[in-house]
Formats: sequence, structure tokens, C-alpha cells
Amino acid sequence: LRVSHVSILFLCSMAFFLLLGTEGSNSMKVCCEELQTFKSSAKIPLGCIKSYTRTSGNCAIKAVVFHTVNGKQVCVDAMADWVKKRMEGVDAGRKLINNQNCLNNLKARQAKAV
Repeated sequence: LRVSHVSILFLCSMAFFLLLGTEGSNSMKVCCEELQTFKSSAKIPLGCIKSYTRTSGNCAIKAVVFHTVNGKQVCVDAMADWVKKRMEGVDAGRKLINNQNCLNNLKARQAKAV
């Protein structure tokens, strides 16, 4: 009788952790439908990037999502050299421009690229 109680407790624990793990993986799935392209002069400055997220391995497009200080999310090519450099900069905690000027800086760069 004691063995069956231990077995039931074990099975309930496993079911709980499996459900918890499944919910967590679904909530963390991030995919991009398309990539934002930039002319060389309009790439997102490092100081405008607050953080980034790599897309899930199950996504059709391998991308990185940059989260800007202005609250925008931008999907970019994970294999692009400039994207890798920005990711390294974010990881190192470097900021190249004042965050308050980020929006104006981005708008000016995009206007020049058009």
C-alpha cells in the first residue's frame, strides 16, 4: 500500500511539471512574419536598443527582435553582421547615443534612407 502512495505522488508531480513546462514554452515562442530591411545609413543605433529576443527555432524565419527604448519591436535578420554587432553591444551594456534622442535619431536616419 505504501508503494502505491509513493507512485501516485510521483505521477502527480510529473504531470504537474510537464504541464508547467508546456505552458512556459508556448508563452516564450516569438516568430517574425517578415524582416525589416535597412539601408546602411538607417540601421538602428545601439543606443536605441533596450534588449533583444531571438526567435524560436520552430519559426520559418530566423530572426532577432530588437526591443527599442521607444517601445517598438523590430524584426531583423539574425545573420546580418550589423545585427550581431548590436547584440554584442547590448550584451556588453554599451550605449552609443543618448536614449532620449533615440526617436529623433531614428526618424532622421530613415528620412535620409528614403
